[in-house]
Amino acid sequence: MNSLCVSYRLCTETMVPPHTPTFCLCLIHCRLCAYLFWLAKEAIYIHIYTYMKESTPPVEGTPEQTTAATTPSTGKDCNCAMEEVGKEGQLAKFVTYSTSEPAKLSGEAGRRSRFRASVLEATLSPLEKAIFDVPIEEWLTVDRSKFSGWRCAVPHPVTADELKPVDSSHDILRHVALYNGPVTDLQLDSIVNAANKTCLGGKGVDGAIHAAAGPLLVRECATFNGCDTGQCRLTKGYNLPARYVLHTVGPIGERPEELRSCYRSILSLAHRNRLRSIGFCCVSTGVYGYPLIPATRIAVDETIEYLKQHFSAFDLCCFACFKLEEYNAYTDCLRAWLGTGPTASTGQ
Repeated sequence: MNSLCVSYRLCTETMVPPHTPTFCLCLIHCRLCAYLFWLAKEAIYIHIYTYMKESTPPVEGTPEQTTAATTPSTGKDCNCAMEEVGKEGQLAKFVTYSTSEPAKLSGEAGRRSRFRASVLEATLSPLEKAIFDVPIEEWLTVDRSKFSGWRCAVPHPVTADELKPVDSSHDILRHVALYNGPVTDLQLDSIVNAANKTCLGGKGVDGAIHAAAGPLLVRECATFNGCDTGQCRLTKGYNLPARYVLHTVGPIGERPEELRSCYRSILSLAHRNRLRSIGFCCVSTGVYGYPLIPATRIAVDETIEYLKQHFSAFDLCCFACFKLEEYNAYTDCLRAWLGTGPTASTGQ
C-alpha cells in the first residue's frame, strides 16, 4: 500500500511529464500494486468464508449426519443395505435416493436453513406423528383410512384403470398413457415432482404437490439435504392419491444430458423399489425454461427405452399434461414414435 502511494506521488507531485519512461514505469508500478492489493483482499475474504462454512454446524437429525458418524466411507451407495431383502415375513428396505453417494452437507445458510430447522423442530400432533412414523416400505400397502382424521386431498382421483393406454395392442405403448390434467389427480404407486435443489417446496407443480400432500411432505424432505440436478429422491405421498413422490431436479435451460438423467433416475429408482406405476409431470418446461418439444422427446425416448430394456418393470407410465399444449406435444411425439418405432415382439 505504501508503494502504491509512493508511485502515485511520483506521478503527481513531482510533475513527471507524461509519455516518458519514468512516467510509464511509475504508472505500471501503481497498477501492479493495486492488483496485488486486490488479490490480498480476495484471499482474506476466501479465508473468512471458508472458516465460517467449516464452523457452521450441520442440521441435526439428518440421515446423512447419522450415516457419516457410524458408517465408514466406502465410495458405495450408503443405502445399498436397503436393497437387501429382510428376514422372512419382512418387507425389503426401500432405496430413497438415486445417487451413488448421499448428498453431502453443504453448510446451507440463510433463510432456507432457518426454514429447514423450523420444520424439523415443529411439534407433530398425535395423528401426524402416527402417519409420519409409518416406515416408507409399508406405505405402499398401508390402509390410510385407519388413521382417524386422514383424508385424501383429491375428492375424485383418477385410477390406473381409468387411464387409456396410447395403444393397447402395442407391446410397449400399452404400458404408456396420457392424462390431460394435474399430476396430483393420479392414484398410482408414484408421481413425479419437478422440485428445486432444496426439495422444500416451490412454485408450479412443486407447490401443488406439497399443498396436496400436506405439511408432512416438507417435514420428510427437511430430513435430507436436498437433491442434485438430474437425480431423484423418494418420499411418501401422505395426503396425495399417489402413494409415493419421486422428487427430481431438472436442469435450468436446455441441457439434454441432465434432463435425460432425471428420467433415468426416476425410472431406475421406481423400478428398484418395485413401484408398478408412475405419473410423470413435465420436468423443467416451466420457469426453468427448457423448450417443450425437445423436453417431450427426451421424456418419451427415455421412458420407452427403459421399458424396452426392462419389459416387465412397470404396468403403467402416465404423462400428466396440465396444459393443452403439453398434451398435444406428447400426443404428437408418441404418434411419431408409433409410426417409426419397432415393437418388442417383432424387433423390426
